[in-house]
Amino acid sequence: MATPTTAVSAAITCPTFDAGLAGAACYKIKTSCDQVLDYNAYLKVNTPTGTPIGTVIFGTGSGGSNLYDNSPDFFYIDTSGTSTNGGEAVLQGILSAGYTTVQVSFGSPFDTSPSVFNGWLQGPGGVRHLACRYATVAEWVYQNIHNSSTTEPFCATGNSGGSAAIGYALSEYGLGTILNMVEPTSGPVMTRLDAGCSPQGNVNYNGTTACTTALTNMSYSLGTNGTAAIIDAAYQSVGSTTPTLCTNGITGANGGNFLRFESDSIDFSPSKSPALPIPNPPTTVNVVFGGQDTSNSGAVPQGEWWWSSVAPKPTQACVKDAPHAIPAAPSGDGVTQIVNDIKTLCKVH
Repeated sequence: MATPTTAVSAAITCPTFDAGLAGAACYKIKTSCDQVLDYNAYLKVNTPTGTPIGTVIFGTGSGGSNLYDNSPDFFYIDTSGTSTNGGEAVLQGILSAGYTTVQVSFGSPFDTSPSVFNGWLQGPGGVRHLACRYATVAEWVYQNIHNSSTTEPFCATGNSGGSAAIGYALSEYGLGTILNMVEPTSGPVMTRLDAGCSPQGNVNYNGTTACTTALTNMSYSLGTNGTAAIIDAAYQSVGSTTPTLCTNGITGANGGNFLRFESDSIDFSPSKSPALPIPNPPTTVNVVFGGQDTSNSGAVPQGEWWWSSVAPKPTQACVKDAPHAIPAAPSGDGVTQIVNDIKTLCKVH
């Protein structure tokens, strides 16, 4: 459930944006989901000149606590030495093509308090239940910004943790009935939480890959900023350091949560084939990876596993010079890939 229930009542004054698209409208929505705490989400909405031809939602990595057009992960230095905001370039390309762009943030710059650092992934509750927050926001956008139109496409893209939110929205929360096209980039990183929270090298993906140099180890990275710490937070209250369920699984300190992680995964039944049937039509799925993604986050092999599990089989692409953050490819190819994919594939089928 999301409140307020209309766009008019959810409208707020936009904060001062340090970067990104100008001329936006902003909204604040409170999400209420079973077995997790209520949580606020914020929207930055830009409408194109003329009648919009569709709506596209954008999400950032980890728990989505940044706007897509101002995520520090998406800035890059081009060949001339100029700093470029790849996220803003993606948004501008889609806006110029005639789509309404809707950026979802579960924190900055609307709320910068420590309590929102982990965004939609802030526990307790566990990843599967927490993913309801994104799905609830996406459904609210469909009803109130997209106006539940079935004649114009409704699409979504997200990087890393943002791609995982899309994965759960499709397989757990039924949004495949309203999403005409999705493009997960660098993920979904939570396809197999049980593999990610297992000792390094315990589970590997050795199937087809878009990037021939792709990593295979599905375990998550350790450390304060590692993927394991993000998953830990999904099972903790704000400010807590225990229980560190995922970190313990990787280090071998406590492997007793395997079944819980398996149940909370996007692919919660990896022995079933196909594990993740997605309605197609209406949903077209395209997955993008970075050829320079050596982040050891588990994102590429986790995403490849998702790709191999989805039916009908999605397409996938490799941006050879892109790091983990696809819009930050220094040649601009990551921006071009995402913009062209959405312009080509975000259609009503």
